[in-house]
Amino acid sequence: MAKATQTLESAQVQQEESTNGRRPKYRELYEERGNPDHCGDWLAKELEGRFRYEKDGEDRFDHEAFTEVLKENGVSLTGKWADLPNSGQHGWPGRYRMTGRLQLEIEVTNNGVLKIEGESIKPPMDWINEMLEKHNKLRGT
Repeated sequence: MAKATQTLESAQVQQEESTNGRRPKYRELYEERGNPDHCGDWLAKELEGRFRYEKDGEDRFDHEAFTEVLKENGVSLTGKWADLPNSGQHGWPGRYRMTGRLQLEIEVTNNGVLKIEGESIKPPMDWINEMLEKHNKLRGT
């Protein structure tokens, strides 16, 4: 019983330390970059506010519109994450948005263009270079 209580208390502390699924250190970093809801890079700024709608007085994530942008940019929707909208899991919109954004980031870096709402937007070279470095580190190359 003591172990279960400790686990519950630990989970409550973690929940109190986290807001909207983000760790405090990232939330602070995002706030320093100008927006507590995203990392503030070029792609985040291009996507900002595009997949939101209001329903019953609440701000909602438009996963269907986001999915269309993913498809338009060649993101493969075959991983487990791609089925999150059908999962009914608590917190699926955040996981779907974050994983989809990561996959989109890779495609935009590789293709040199973001296709969105009928536009083809070329990312700045410094962003592409930053993404290449980031993903090479992740792959260990």
